[in-house]
Amino acid sequence: MVAGCFLLAPAAPAHAPHDVVGELAMSPTFLQDHTLFASFSLTDHTLFGRSTDGGLSWQEYGLPMMEHPIQKFAFSPRFVVDGIAFAATDGGGIWRTADAGLTWAPINTGLPSLVVRSIAVSPKFKSDATLIAATDLGCARSSNGGLTWVSVNTGLVETALRVVDFAPGDNTTAFIGGKTLHASSDGGLTWAPRVTYPNLMETLAVSPRFAQDHALMLAFGRFGTGARYSTDGGLSFSGCNTGLTDQFVYEIAIANNGTVLAATKTAGCYRASAPGSPWKLTINGFEAPSDLTEFHNTEALVSPGFGADGLAYIGSYEGLYVTHDGGESWRQCDVYNQFLNRHIAFSPNFAHDRTVFFGNYGGGVLQYGPEAPGPVAATASGTASVAVVGQPTPAAAVSGGGEPHSLQRATAFASSSWRGLSNNIAALYSDALAVSPEFASDRTLFYGYTVLSRSTDAGEHWTQLPKPSGVTVVRRIATSPDFANDRTVIFGSGGEGTWRSLDGGDSFSQLQLGLPAAFSTSSIDFSPDFAADGTIFLASRNLGVYRSTDRGHSWTPANAGMSNLMVRCFAVSPDFAADRTAFAGTVGSGVFITHDAGVSWSPTDAGLPGTSGPAAGPLIIESIVLSPAFATDRTALLATLNDSVFRSVDGGNSWAPASAGMPRDSVRTLEISPDFAHDQRVLAGTYGWTWETTDAGATWSRLPGGLRVDESAATVYRSDDWTKIGGTNNNGGSVRVSLGAGAWEELQFFGDRIVWFANTGKLSGIARVSIDGLPPQRVDLYGPTLKTQQPVFEQSFETPGWHVIRVTNTGESNPDAKFGAVNSDGYFYSF
Repeated sequence: MVAGCFLLAPAAPAHAPHDVVGELAMSPTFLQDHTLFASFSLTDHTLFGRSTDGGLSWQEYGLPMMEHPIQKFAFSPRFVVDGIAFAATDGGGIWRTADAGLTWAPINTGLPSLVVRSIAVSPKFKSDATLIAATDLGCARSSNGGLTWVSVNTGLVETALRVVDFAPGDNTTAFIGGKTLHASSDGGLTWAPRVTYPNLMETLAVSPRFAQDHALMLAFGRFGTGARYSTDGGLSFSGCNTGLTDQFVYEIAIANNGTVLAATKTAGCYRASAPGSPWKLTINGFEAPSDLTEFHNTEALVSPGFGADGLAYIGSYEGLYVTHDGGESWRQCDVYNQFLNRHIAFSPNFAHDRTVFFGNYGGGVLQYGPEAPGPVAATASGTASVAVVGQPTPAAAVSGGGEPHSLQRATAFASSSWRGLSNNIAALYSDALAVSPEFASDRTLFYGYTVLSRSTDAGEHWTQLPKPSGVTVVRRIATSPDFANDRTVIFGSGGEGTWRSLDGGDSFSQLQLGLPAAFSTSSIDFSPDFAADGTIFLASRNLGVYRSTDRGHSWTPANAGMSNLMVRCFAVSPDFAADRTAFAGTVGSGVFITHDAGVSWSPTDAGLPGTSGPAAGPLIIESIVLSPAFATDRTALLATLNDSVFRSVDGGNSWAPASAGMPRDSVRTLEISPDFAHDQRVLAGTYGWTWETTDAGATWSRLPGGLRVDESAATVYRSDDWTKIGGTNNNGGSVRVSLGAGAWEELQFFGDRIVWFANTGKLSGIARVSIDGLPPQRVDLYGPTLKTQQPVFEQSFETPGWHVIRVTNTGESNPDAKFGAVNSDGYFYSF
């Protein structure tokens, strides 16, 4: 496991959206396998996350069990050997994995309720196969590894249970509780009440040295009554709130050396030297809490070797924090920003310009193609060299670590490279990206999230458009097929109206006639023959499909025959004028098809995973694309959040898996090449890289990755002597400037090439740049004229691996410079 530098700055400003950690757990064999499990909540669904490098990188999966909130993970004591773990869910019962989290199946036979708040695994699970579960209808126990369950409520004074655990190393001593804490001395067969409180318990922490110290701790979460501790095995408890200014305690973790960490509602992390000792707030490196939620910090974990390694984690609404010094300083882990391209848009002239645009979660707008020149670009492999502007002296190569996914990279784009294109875009979490159908001549792009922006030079520069008052987030943008003539652009929000421009985005007016204002837009699709038929479809996450046949003036529902109005994606046949065909993908009900322009719909799910049955979860259709030659080749592909990619070659009548070469992954988006008839190319954006097929889905390989990291990103850490300054010609609309010697900034990244960007000019001084703590290079930022977003330092590595780049202000300047400021406009790395 790689650890970076952890001399961190005070709380950074909150970012949005947030990498919300819902549940977090650590393998009991963590010191060997470095495995963490987590659930991550997005705005529209929840993902299961697994890390095998201590949280440095994560792989996310849209598993069926994620239909219901994860309440607790529990591992086999021999997880490093048997790969067995369990997940308790609120409404879906208990799920089991035997392959370290890759696949899960429900194990609910005999379970008294599917509302399971917690689960505990016997310390001697290998021999006794015992599990205990806390449900809202009492205690359930299994003695065969979860194959069957029986209710064991003897001695319980309540049945609404929330917490359960075994004493470490002891398969006879266990505790369970709701408002009353009960103890068992026979492995959960019978129970005896110990103490009762007026509120439900949120967390139970048993000391890893329980056999010696008999210590337990309780907390009550949303009830705000702080924490209590016992040193007599739970016979009696005392309050321990000294120093605990935020008494809404959601989780407590007791370390092997007696140290206690607590995650609280808003304050963050508190630390005590032992159960019952005074608390101290320790949040150096935490973000400032967002105003988007009341409950921020809910998870606390400590390493089994905490006394020696000081390793611990706090899970929050703002993300996942890690410490390597016992809580003195924290760093935010990059949960999935590095890989997730949420939207993909081919240039309409792709056959000639070979250009694709991406909307990246955290990285803004990216371009991939041969038009990405110079040091800003990052190709598939490095050259193990260093280049510094004005100082070309080479440095020794730095070897990287192993790659998280050692899979074959695509070769079709081997000569292509990445660029960041977020000049003056302040919201870098893309949810909407559109390319003009006349891109070859007008070079126009639209981008939206919390801001709405337009570029007329292929993304080199962006201007902010007048987003209507009251619209928080732009969910989708689409342009008319006849954009050159009608200048029509439509964008949809997350329930705050749908808006149209007839002047290319200069102004917008709300579409209201027949269209509910609460319409939460998931797709906007124009008829290919829009100039003649005036037809537009709007799909919604909450209200199904609406259709207009008068260019958007009036709207009517178009849901007849559709049993589910949670429509995630939509696709209109390229031959719509003749076949009147469209597809709608839903949450939980598969795919629907219409052959009469939306007048009626019927399901078309043959070959797709079932949406019912004991192991089924919601079949979430994330994306549907149709071949431009659909009228003749009848080819369609769809992406599911749970089960990857499927293909139809009979116009959607039947589907077959089409994800060979792609590991089990959560596919968020598909986009099909405009030249599909010749290149058979489709791109897929997932929570682990971007994938390409050039044989219509028969096989897949991954593209090399690239990410532009703005200096305002949560994963860029710096000392507190930097100032944010706005700049319309800068990435994200700002730079950070330091005036004093010793001011530093650093980024931990996984990649094979890193580029640092800064402004050069007469006011700029000299910086030191160090990679992985090796001797630094001096970088002089002086220039006779101001130039923004300059790649002032870059280094390549022979193989992708984890690295840390640190930039430090030397306090020195060029003799011709008028000042000695060092500024930073972020980074770019390839992987």
